[in-house]
Amino acid sequence: MLRNHLISGFRILLRNKAHAFINVTGLTIGLATSLLALLFILDEVSFDRFHQNKDRLYRLNKISVETRGGTVLTAESSGLMGPTMVDEFQEVEKVMRFEPWFNEVVLSHGERNLLVREGEVAFADSTFFEVFDFELISGDPKRVLSRPSTMVITEETAKALFGNEDPVGKTVTGLGDIEYEITGIAKAAPRNSHIQFKGLISWVTSVPSVGAMPMDFMNNWIAQSICTYVLVKEGANVAQLQRKFPDFMRRHMPTRVDKYQLYLQPFGEIYLRSGNVESNRVARSGNMEYVYIFSIIAGFLLLIACVNYININTSKATRRAREVGMRKSVGASRLQLIYQFLGESFLITAVSGLLAVLLADLFIPYFNNLAGKSLEGALLFDHRVVLGL
Repeated sequence: MLRNHLISGFRILLRNKAHAFINVTGLTIGLATSLLALLFILDEVSFDRFHQNKDRLYRLNKISVETRGGTVLTAESSGLMGPTMVDEFQEVEKVMRFEPWFNEVVLSHGERNLLVREGEVAFADSTFFEVFDFELISGDPKRVLSRPSTMVITEETAKALFGNEDPVGKTVTGLGDIEYEITGIAKAAPRNSHIQFKGLISWVTSVPSVGAMPMDFMNNWIAQSICTYVLVKEGANVAQLQRKFPDFMRRHMPTRVDKYQLYLQPFGEIYLRSGNVESNRVARSGNMEYVYIFSIIAGFLLLIACVNYININTSKATRRAREVGMRKSVGASRLQLIYQFLGESFLITAVSGLLAVLLADLFIPYFNNLAGKSLEGALLFDHRVVLGL
């Protein structure tokens, strides 16, 4: 029965080529543009979701009172805030300090040199691979960044500097013309991570009287230049923890207690909800408003395609009345007629859906250039996209 309805529907569409073409074209364009918008939305909301501890992770931000009045949100903290919180607050399990370097860095090994852009080499605490789930190919996550003058590099960096050699245990000359021992190799940070790096230098390298490159501004209370991530313990009351911050500031930074108000920003909100946070240096960031805008655009385009489809079929209703009458006169039931019309609609939407996937795949490179993305055609077969389609 279903086969007969589909064959009948196909023959009717062939007899009405103009209407079929307009319907298929309209639905294809509407579905393809909606698919591209859906890919954008899914990519934006996927940022930083791969970390196992994401629900317990926060970034230590502050509200700064400006001298001329008003307040500003910043993502900067001082180097001693995080470690002191671990000592004083039972809710805090670990902290991870992160300081992307301000300028380009040249990494060298033998005759090979690699220019790394600003922010792609960073100082990181020894807890980096314990707090985050960036994949470490070789090296002990708890030890790779525990000693001065040690460094973890990505596969890409290792390939550029060492070729096919195993770089672990060897050295590279880098920031400050210091020789850094390679203690680990990491996979490149996933594309949907707001933290990106090509090389990580152990934080202890910057500690005065300990490391080979002492940086007092990274290890005192006054300078506000680093990024501190806080991992709270399971079941910790974050609101209660934040209520302790004013007293924390009075004890450790009494001269700034009226100027700085600390707060914790949930890790999952950093990428999409940091538009009003200043000093969010080199971290990748998006905008939740764009997600809303693309959602509205996708819905609107799909609505237009549907209205267009309905209008065209309504305009054909009078022409189909004679056909319906003849089918009823030879014994067709109301249900059979419903199945027939649904079969025709199914054919049009199925063909439009297939063409929409092909069209979206074709235009993904152009969409990437327009939206500043690096989406791949394989995403069209993600289960969420398939269900959405």
